[in-house]
Amino acid sequence: YLPSNTAPEAWLWSLLREDPDRYEIELGFAQGNLAGRIAQFDAMYSQASGTDSDIAKEKLQQLADAQNRTVADICRIVARVEATDPQSELQILADDLSKALINWQSD
Repeated sequence: YLPSNTAPEAWLWSLLREDPDRYEIELGFAQGNLAGRIAQFDAMYSQASGTDSDIAKEKLQQLADAQNRTVADICRIVARVEATDPQSELQILADDLSKALINWQSD
């Protein structure tokens, strides 16, 4: 479940693009640098052919390589930030999962 009809990679990239300041410290970027990297990768892939998902996967791989991380690391970090934000689109999922686990443990 993701709060979007787009591919997971495209949704993740849109989160990073919309609010890079929110993620840059957790991802290991100096303040203000993540936005520049995102703009750089968006420009680099602006004429790319392929699906939105494939292009987003490539951008995420470039971002991961730039930080000596894996794409899975990037995904986990963004998910962790999203899960701790009460205004996040993922908060509903996190709350529902927490309730399900509590109910399961009490049965």
